Amino acid sequence: VTSLYEYSTSAFTVHRVTLQQAAATPFASMGISIGGHDESIVVLATNSEGTLLWTSAAHIGLSTRDGRITHTVGLGHDLGGFTLRSTIPHENGSVESHWIADFPDIGAYSVPITCERTPSGEETIEILGKALRTMRFLEHCSAHISGKNWQFENIYWRSPDSDFVWRSVQHIHPGIDAIRIEIFRPFR
Repeated sequence: VTSLYEYSTSAFTVHRVTLQQAAATPFASMGISIGGHDESIVVLATNSEGTLLWTSAAHIGLSTRDGRITHTVGLGHDLGGFTLRSTIPHENGSVESHWIADFPDIGAYSVPITCERTPSGEETIEILGKALRTMRFLEHCSAHISGKNWQFENIYWRSPDSDFVWRSVQHIHPGIDAIRIEIFRPFR
């Protein structure tokens, strides 16, 4: 498993959305980039009981819930759904979670994914020139898809005062690079 912490700080530093570009969007918005590709802006289209649907002019859509990507459209390799089945808190502060995921383009449905999320310390991050104090969480996940083991690592930067996720690097499909999202203008 490659450490996404190093990956996220090196591969995503080129062609970022500027403060001026983000400020020109008067709606709840976030930046999204895949692998080393340019970052683009997606805006909030709807909020359905805590599930947020984000869209862009490039015909990309994704849903998030509590900072986690739960569905995508228009990426080529899309996540058809990501549903939490159970969580088990551990005494060391980590949380084990069990998910079910659908990957329609490869014909894989109801794929069990097991993740263990561990707090890894406070970190100040910068989004559009503003410093934000966060708690970083590493999440190690594994799944068995089409006879292959898929192991990956996600990172979440949450507000220390709430569960709000300001930035994350997430794997959503075995056929696509990690997706980096960061909130420019939060939904209120």
